[in-house]
Order: sequence, then structure tokens, then C-alpha cells
Amino acid sequence: MKRMALYAVAFLLGIGSIITWRILTVKKIEKAQIMKTPLLTKQAAFTYPLPSEAISGIITSLSGTVIKHPRADENAELPLTKDDVLVQKDTIVTKEDGAISCTIPSVATISMKNNAELAIVNLVVPNISFIQIAGSTTYETTHTTNVKTIHALTEIASESAGMITVDAPIVKYIVTKGSMKIGFNDINNNTVVKTISANESLTFNDDTRKISIK
Repeated sequence: MKRMALYAVAFLLGIGSIITWRILTVKKIEKAQIMKTPLLTKQAAFTYPLPSEAISGIITSLSGTVIKHPRADENAELPLTKDDVLVQKDTIVTKEDGAISCTIPSVATISMKNNAELAIVNLVVPNISFIQIAGSTTYETTHTTNVKTIHALTEIASESAGMITVDAPIVKYIVTKGSMKIGFNDINNNTVVKTISANESLTFNDDTRKISIK
């Protein structure tokens, strides 16, 4: 019995050694594979196919110089023409003499004045969202639309209209129809949410995180 017990212990130790060796070998292989895998750049992620549910923007009017940084290469600058289509992850920039209007079917009509910049973040309903980086842009919505401006997030209600102007650190919101809900964190990191309606305006100072409503 004692000999059988010793054989059993030896057998178990052998099995344990094999398992340990296999685990260490697999980890070495995985580490080698990771080291050989090239790092993806930010632009590379945008070369993936667009979501099948994503809709596109149709340019309805264009004047002066307007360019876009396309989703496939955010460092490229391509001049826009009226026949172009705007897609998710494109960024639109109007120059000193530029202006553009586009329609996103069943979502919104968006008009950018000169010296404005707007990034299209998501065109999959219901999570329509943009980042307004600079300048003045007018939104006429048929669907709820989200717009980020510096450190504030705005929800423009469906069937609403208004203009957002970004001149950092100041952001101004004007509502001509419907409503906008503006949310941000104050300097004490408390969440503040304000809603403005037709014929009201809100000015947000991103440096002080304070607002005024008229």
C-alpha cells in the first residue's frame, strides 16, 4: 500500500509539472504574438466599415471654402462639393468665406456659418450625436440630437430649432423653437442640468463652469 501511495504521489507530481510547463509555454507564445502585433492608430479604427444602420448627410447648400477631415484619415483635408455625402466620423470645417447646410433624413437640418467646425460622432438612430468644436451652427431637428461643446453636453429635443455658438471658453445657446437641455459639471464636480425653451438663451463659461439665462 505504501508503494502504491508513493506511485500515486509521483504520478500527480508529474501531471502537475506537465500542466505548469504547458501554461508557461502558452503564456510565452501569447506574449510573443502580442509583441509582434502592430499598434492600431486612431485613424485605422475609422477604416472599418460603417455600421449598416448608420445614415448619411446630404449637402443642400454650400458656398465658399468648406473642407472635411474624412473618417478614413482625420489628418487629410478634402474640399467639399455639393455632391458629396457626409458620413459618421467625418469632421466638417468652414473657412473664412465658407458656409454649408446639410440634411440628415428624419433627424435634422444643420447649417454651419463661417469659421465653424463640427465632428459627426454617431449617425445611428436613436443615438445621433455631434461634437461642435468652433463657430456657429444652427440645428432644426425632427429627432432628438446630442451635441457636445467643450465640457457641456446638449440634448436638442425633437421638433426643435436653435443655434449654438462656440467661442472658447464661452458657449452660447439660443432656442427659437422647442427646447434644449444643457448638462455639465461645475467646479465642485456637481452635475448641473438646465433646460431652455423658445425665445430663451443660455451662456456657459467653460472656465468658471457658470451659466446665465435670458
